[in-house]
Amino acid sequence: DPCQATSNSTDHGPDGNYYCINEGDVGGTTSFCTCTCPTGFFGQNCQNAEHQVDGMTELFNKVSNRECSSCTTGNSIIANGDIVVMDVGEFTSSGEICASSSNMLLPEELYGSIKCLDDKGSCVVDGENTKRIILVRGTGGRELTFRAIAFKNGKTTSAGGGLYIRSGAIVDLLLCTFSNCRASGTTENWHGGGAIYIASSGGTVNVFGTSYTGNTAESGNGNDIYNNAGTITIHNTCPSPYSSITPLTGSALDNCGTIGGSEYSYSGCTQQEHQIANMNDLFNKVSNADETGYSSGTSLMGAGDTVVLAVSVYKCSDGACAHSMSMLRLNSSSGEVKCVDDNASCELNGEQKRKAIYVSGSSGRLTIRAIAFKDGYSGSTSGGGAYIDNGAIVDLRLCIFTDCVSMSSSRGGGAIYIASTGGTVNIYGTAFTGNVAPYGDGNDIYNNAGTITIHNTCPSPYSSIVPSKGSALDAYGTIAGSAFSYSECHLTNTPTIVPTPAPTPAPTPAPTPAPTPAP
Repeated sequence: DPCQATSNSTDHGPDGNYYCINEGDVGGTTSFCTCTCPTGFFGQNCQNAEHQVDGMTELFNKVSNRECSSCTTGNSIIANGDIVVMDVGEFTSSGEICASSSNMLLPEELYGSIKCLDDKGSCVVDGENTKRIILVRGTGGRELTFRAIAFKNGKTTSAGGGLYIRSGAIVDLLLCTFSNCRASGTTENWHGGGAIYIASSGGTVNVFGTSYTGNTAESGNGNDIYNNAGTITIHNTCPSPYSSITPLTGSALDNCGTIGGSEYSYSGCTQQEHQIANMNDLFNKVSNADETGYSSGTSLMGAGDTVVLAVSVYKCSDGACAHSMSMLRLNSSSGEVKCVDDNASCELNGEQKRKAIYVSGSSGRLTIRAIAFKDGYSGSTSGGGAYIDNGAIVDLRLCIFTDCVSMSSSRGGGAIYIASTGGTVNIYGTAFTGNVAPYGDGNDIYNNAGTITIHNTCPSPYSSIVPSKGSALDAYGTIAGSAFSYSECHLTNTPTIVPTPAPTPAPTPAPTPAPTPAP
């Protein structure tokens, strides 16, 4: 018999009566009833809803349900198990409603999911260095999931500048980022956890594909994570639907307490490939600086993405650039920027006005492959081709630096400069020619305080090829490896093999005729 819809929440179908709400359609037959949900609802009985929010006040009203004398409580709290979907953008406390003077959000015994509209971490919850971002007080014995949320500039005078977890809360962090979060409390036995703190009342936290940068704890108890008395596991795998992708391993975390799994920053789970044909496209995809005076792109690559340039000359006179002194500015970027071929036929041309690229900070390794840096110009600063600082991790493969100039009078690095804030650079199959630092040191490379290694081998897939060794580099500072220009890794140069002629066979002698017998 066909199933019938009822309003009794205890009807589950064995007698053909089935509870289905929110205009869901009942189907199936007795003991096999179904409920088909309309758009925006889900669950066995269509009991759960998906909520769209596009500002801090809306987000607060949906999830901040803590009631206390010093708290403000949201007025349209989600049901347990619901999903809150944040629009891409910044969520700040300025001019918006927050839970308290010290916390942006205070969910209590609430479970479900709070996620960004996309998986790129483009939903930024910014504490503006005045408030902790979220304090979670229990989750009703079920999971509260944060997905693709950027926790930024959270600050507290106690513990957990980004996220404070207590009262046995069960929290999953998927594809999130924690940047510049701060715990300024100095009590040794419990203050700390610049990004995340798990209190003595406990909690269970699982972390996938989440990165950390610039977080601090003045107590010294875990700039990134302080686990006081809970359980936290950092997984070195990506969450669904990216389980087949290996995440990028970033820097080791600064933690306090017992941490399960792998204590590293991870990113790059949502890797994509982007095709680029002109300077505007390149700028919008890779130049992500948000400092005063710098312009930022509008469709930025995600962590671990690959940007593929078409063969062309890229210059600021043909499109947007980051700054009057820099074509591109990349902050904490990871992934790969490469030419469509390995001939270095994609040229970043500074037009003797700008350095080609400024790379600062790290969320993982940034590989630059088969790019020609030409006519870069640093002005009065250093690094006419590439300027690397703040711990950036950069691989240069099959590149060319030509006629790049540093006009710094105190340092130099016509082609490459690594600043006093450090960086790690590995160079394979890369050539240097005509670079100058006329008033400083290192026409080709100036290493102030980082680590740079020039390899005398070719990168994959040319590892079996011996590169062509060019002239010695003019470098300043400690240079590991072999300080020479290298090229021609992508050329096979297989020698021509002259076939050995087959030997001429000796002629077969004619058989001797047998004598004819006499008659």
